[in-house]
Amino acid sequence: GPDLRGFEWRAFREMTRSRHLAMLDGLPPVRRIAWSPDGTRLFAGTEKGDLIACDPANGLHEIARVPLGAAVSVLAPARDGSALLAATTEGRVSLRAPTTLDCLLELRTSEGPLAACFSPDDPTFSIVHRAGLTVMNRADGSAVSETPIQPTPWFYGSFAPDGSRLALAHAGRPTPPSRRPST
Repeated sequence: GPDLRGFEWRAFREMTRSRHLAMLDGLPPVRRIAWSPDGTRLFAGTEKGDLIACDPANGLHEIARVPLGAAVSVLAPARDGSALLAATTEGRVSLRAPTTLDCLLELRTSEGPLAACFSPDDPTFSIVHRAGLTVMNRADGSAVSETPIQPTPWFYGSFAPDGSRLALAHAGRPTPPSRRPST
């Protein structure tokens, strides 16, 4: 009969057979991964709470590792490559230097963040948590604005790569993408 496998299957198969695939093998269970914007680093956040930076050009050699104290729930690199936002399920949020993972800023939220991104046009970052969306100042971690969201048991958020839109889903019902609140 006809081949019912679609484009996605063939593209994934080709990528897994080529140099385009980076396998994180030998690490503790990984919850989140993210590429640096220039593709020179791969970051992994583990179930045990470690943040790991790897070099994909050198067989994913581990460059740096720091303990965050709880399972990693969010990894979000700044578009300009200047920082990496890492958050844990217990609400610890830190901005990290992407090459050394040194802490640039650390703060606590009442709940573990579900999604985050850096603003493309000003010095803020946004965090989605179960109670809402908080836009924060990148320099000192102070809240610039807060938008409440009706909490639900199953809630997920994802920002567009450029930070301009946010998609939210809860209880299996996606909400339409929206513009990020202006600051």
